[in-house]
Amino acid sequence: MLGPATWSRVVRITNRAARSGYPREFAALIFEFSGILWFYTDVDGTQSFSLKANRLAADKAEFAPLLRAIEPGLDLRDIVADPPAGEVAPSVGMRHPPNDCFIASVAALQAMLARGESIRAARLLSYYIDTPRGRRGHTLLTYETPRGAFVFDPAGVGQTQKIAADLTRDALLLARWLRSGDAVAKARWVPAFVRPPVQLASLERPAATLASGRTLRLR
Repeated sequence: MLGPATWSRVVRITNRAARSGYPREFAALIFEFSGILWFYTDVDGTQSFSLKANRLAADKAEFAPLLRAIEPGLDLRDIVADPPAGEVAPSVGMRHPPNDCFIASVAALQAMLARGESIRAARLLSYYIDTPRGRRGHTLLTYETPRGAFVFDPAGVGQTQKIAADLTRDALLLARWLRSGDAVAKARWVPAFVRPPVQLASLERPAATLASGRTLRLR
């Protein structure tokens, strides 16, 4: 889904914790987005893997302390394989993995850019809803073009929806508008950094946000 242009590694992990939500052995995807590393499993989706900004090279070289920060009993067993060379197109009707909303949103942005669409601003919106089974998170893509502001929700009916530009000024406001009737507890932006030749103008200053302190912790 992310394609070979995105730095990523599929890894096998051993879980030595006595009590854990993860199985004893499982696979995970570690990938780069927005200047930091992210960690995906089919158990609980995507969360930030890097602990601090501006440490990409060090984080890519040593996964062990980042795994232990997620859960003390997690150890790297091996790296399954290097990413494929060349472009890889998703198969028609490809079965998506569970809890893949973050990755699907990134893949949608990449597909838009590959088609040559004029994207002036793009961010991921991650929000969290309180339910009887606990807090649940979801991520979608927000972006602007000369035609206006839009939301792409990989889990939504119709997926792409045009919205008022004013809604993009506040993450919680937009999340509550999208999920009216649900108890949205909090929401936050994840800036989308895109390498030249295509430049995305962020609606805020993400570099200043991520350059200081710890990275955002998303689940």
